[in-house]
Amino acid sequence: AQTDQAEADAAKLKQIKDQAEIHFNEGLAALKDNRRSQARASFDKSVDVFLATGAIAQNHRKLRECYGELIETVYR
Repeated sequence: AQTDQAEADAAKLKQIKDQAEIHFNEGLAALKDNRRSQARASFDKSVDVFLATGAIAQNHRKLRECYGELIETVYR
């Protein structure tokens, strides 16, 4: 049962990271094409993926690090 939960948690973490990465990459592509408003919207969606997870992202070091890197990249 504990192994099943660990596997479910790992799958959820991967899903969160993958969804955020999709939006981030869309933002990069839009920025490259000089579609700044679309880039900003995609970057914001990427951040929203993390924010929507609530405590899940805060309680996992790798997701916290990924979120931190995202914020540094997008908003600096």
